[in-house]
Amino acid sequence: HPDQRTAVRADPALIAGAVEETLRFDGSTQAMARGLTRDVELHGQRMRAGTKVLLLYGSANRDERHWRGADRFDVRRDTAGHVAFGHGIHHCLGAALARLETRVALSELLPVLGDYTIDRDAARRVHSGNVRGYSALPLRRG
Repeated sequence: HPDQRTAVRADPALIAGAVEETLRFDGSTQAMARGLTRDVELHGQRMRAGTKVLLLYGSANRDERHWRGADRFDVRRDTAGHVAFGHGIHHCLGAALARLETRVALSELLPVLGDYTIDRDAARRVHSGNVRGYSALPLRRG
């Protein structure tokens, strides 16, 4: 999303929003299995205690009932309510550190890198059952 990168480079105050939008748009954990401890009804579907369910965080973060233009990456979006790090007692213990590290990395790298493009043909995804990310993401400056 080069247009969004340009906006963030022009206004570093957008870095925090860029981090949160990245988490919402394409977080590292897309799903998590859980067992229900009580009966639950969601969207007209009743699920009984003891049932195993798959929580689709990636889907929730793109749910059009909550996110207008959910498939559009927008660093100015109000990202309150995204579940990239889980929710409630299952919220990721390292979420604050991950956010801090990403904000620091972006604030240091964006001014140095300037314009760049991602070499999508050489990009390699991590092969994992529950973690989404890249093992290689080459870029070209200019």
